[in-house]
Amino acid sequence: MYNIVRRYITSYYTCRQAKALYETYNGLLKPLPVPDRRWKDISINFVIDLSESGGCINIIVVVDRLSKMRYLIACPDIISTAVA
Repeated sequence: MYNIVRRYITSYYTCRQAKALYETYNGLLKPLPVPDRRWKDISINFVIDLSESGGCINIIVVVDRLSKMRYLIACPDIISTAVA
């Protein structure tokens, strides 16, 4: 069955034309520089719409890129930013 489907797809013009090219050149990857001390370079992610626990349904995840130490900060229903 696999060979029949494979042969059909490779011979069908529309399937060959719509097939994504996975061999395209995307350029060179440029790695981020390694931080020289802890908490100099961090990443922040938001995890939202979780089950409610203690009145909070969102989590802010702060991760140090060097030590991989992380802080999880529980947040209420609304997260907003304000410039003071």
